Amino acid sequence: MQVEKNPYPVFLNLSGQAVLIVGAGSVGLRKAQGVLAAGAVVTVVSPEFSDLWDSVVGAVTRVAEAYRAGAAGHMAAGDWRLVFAATNQPRVNAAVARDAAAAGILCCRCDAPDQGDFSGGAMWQQAGLTLAVSTNGSSPVLSRRIRDACVDAMDPIFSQWAQLLAVWRPQVLRQVRDPALRQLLLRGIAGPEMEQVLREHGPHGPGGAQAVFERWLTESRLARNDEELRDAR
Repeated sequence: MQVEKNPYPVFLNLSGQAVLIVGAGSVGLRKAQGVLAAGAVVTVVSPEFSDLWDSVVGAVTRVAEAYRAGAAGHMAAGDWRLVFAATNQPRVNAAVARDAAAAGILCCRCDAPDQGDFSGGAMWQQAGLTLAVSTNGSSPVLSRRIRDACVDAMDPIFSQWAQLLAVWRPQVLRQVRDPALRQLLLRGIAGPEMEQVLREHGPHGPGGAQAVFERWLTESRLARNDEELRDAR
């Protein structure tokens, strides 16, 4: 019996990382905008660039040339973290994918995702949250429909909660040294009791989520064991 192989989802930290995009059409533009939003430093290789590229905000270097394959080509010109083969020419995209594989660099072949190392899926981002959906390459259109359905059903409180947790978590890791108490607090600030506080009192003000977090953090720092911490609450 053949075992189905599913892709492994990851969320990459591309801050300050070099990304190569070959192709400056609509697909290449979308890929550039996505990785720029993640803080990447982008180089785009293409013989032509449309005026749409003038509105792109971020660290982008344009190389107005046809892709040069091989050991002396564009793949060897930088220390790339990721590569996107995004031209409308399958032959060029195949050469980009081969060069990336030879250099040990992950490559997204946009015209044939199953012949590359990864694909991006349908993504939605809001402050504090990233949602990505993939149908394992079978249908980008369906991926977008599923993404949109998930977004429509998304409770607005989750984005607000995630933003608070982005601030709270480092404080917990830094200030609560006991591993058991630390894990108990991390579960608590992402648990149903904190959700109820947010819904009833909001993030700030008397009785709000921030005030409750600060009280729990103080209790966790002072407690000697988890039973003592539960009693304090």
